[in-house]
Amino acid sequence: MTQPAPQTLFVVLSEDDSTGRITVELDSYARFRIQMERNFAELETKFRHLAPRRLIVSPISRGVAPLKRKPK
Repeated sequence: MTQPAPQTLFVVLSEDDSTGRITVELDSYARFRIQMERNFAELETKFRHLAPRRLIVSPISRGVAPLKRKPK
């Protein structure tokens, strides 16, 4: 017999004696993670000219969607 799925799914970020259990909603975690990946890709693009050539990795090769440029 199966149990009904919970309304909200959670991700456990940490569970140890000093901090206890830290959980967040899966949807919030996913949105945060996507936004951080995009922000990181934007910073890499902005400062690419400062990086040594051998360390440059395109955001697309990491699986991050290209950023859409906002008109100025």
